[in-house]
Amino acid sequence: MDVRTAIPIIMGANIGTSVTNTLVSLGQMGNRDEFERAFAGATVHDIFNWMCVLVLLPLEVLTGYLYTLSKAVLAAFQFEHSEEVKIELLSKLTKPFTKRIIQIPLGDTAIGVMLMVFSLVLLCSCLVAIVKILGSLLKGSVANVIQTVLNADLPYVPWLTGYLAILVGAVMTFLLQSSSIFTSSLTPLVGLGLISVDRVYPLTLGSNLGTTTTALLAALSSEGNRLHPAIQVALVHLFFNMSGILLYYVIPFMRIPVPLAKMMGRTTAKYRWFAVFYMIISFGLFPMMIFAVSLGGPTAIYSVLIPLGMLLFFVILVNVMQAKCPKCLPSCLRSWHWLPLPLRSLQPLDRVFSKLACCCCKTSDQHLYMPPSERYDFDDQAGIQILVHADKNKPSIFSSNETCA
Repeated sequence: MDVRTAIPIIMGANIGTSVTNTLVSLGQMGNRDEFERAFAGATVHDIFNWMCVLVLLPLEVLTGYLYTLSKAVLAAFQFEHSEEVKIELLSKLTKPFTKRIIQIPLGDTAIGVMLMVFSLVLLCSCLVAIVKILGSLLKGSVANVIQTVLNADLPYVPWLTGYLAILVGAVMTFLLQSSSIFTSSLTPLVGLGLISVDRVYPLTLGSNLGTTTTALLAALSSEGNRLHPAIQVALVHLFFNMSGILLYYVIPFMRIPVPLAKMMGRTTAKYRWFAVFYMIISFGLFPMMIFAVSLGGPTAIYSVLIPLGMLLFFVILVNVMQAKCPKCLPSCLRSWHWLPLPLRSLQPLDRVFSKLACCCCKTSDQHLYMPPSERYDFDDQAGIQILVHADKNKPSIFSSNETCA
């Protein structure tokens, strides 16, 4: 694989690694307020990575920005490589240990499936344990001290606090050698209210920078003629994350991922099923759709992505203007009420999922006896269930959540 082909893969890996945070936030789904904060703190990483790809991927396709910059930096160091010379850096240290590892006499497919199942079980167990342990430890006076320290600004130079947080995130990720571990540890803290979403944002950006050291170390383990392109790919990863910080952090009003993440948190607190729906779309269906379209060649990609991008930009622009200066818009665009309800609200989907949940609960609770004189009616508009007695003048009203319980 050449460097140009690897660049989009690096961008996709940056997006994929943020799914761990979202999984961790699901551990606080039981508390609506904590779940809102945790999901916002988790998705700020997703949104930042997606927005970087939306800008830098077209820029790379049109200009070769990352490829040219990384190649120029590598050439400035006069780094020569030859196919005849075999350079061994980290491999000299790792080979004696790898020879002592037990090798299982199974095929790659069988071993891969075993490792995937084991890692998923271990991951889910650790995610639940992280939330429970942090929730039990960070209470009382300890929580107050941590909240005060982590959310405080530097005296006299408060504008430098965010950049210090970026540095802390980069150093911690370098020590842990995993951005997922660091950011996943922050997510429960955001849910508990110890760290604000505004503060976790620069920490996440620093973690994105710190994780590039993993690629650099992997590049140093390459040998011979593979060393030069490996280091260039690692530099591409570094410059991609640095460009994202320059785009979406240095200028304060460009810190768009923060309000978008808070909006996602509010939506998920209202419709809890939206968290799973979001993960399926963002990390499953949408990438699969892009891959399927890419099989048709560049023309198919441009024919689909350009209209989608223009529509997305138009919707975001109108929403911002509706909030800031509605008088500047035509009367028909000052609100979305003229659209059908499924295109402007999640309520229709919420009703579907609520009915499915209630049906599942009724199926699992068949041992409960209901007198024939009583029956349940569901009010679609109010979103409640009505228990109608034999005396219809005295109906009992309760929410669908209480019914399922």
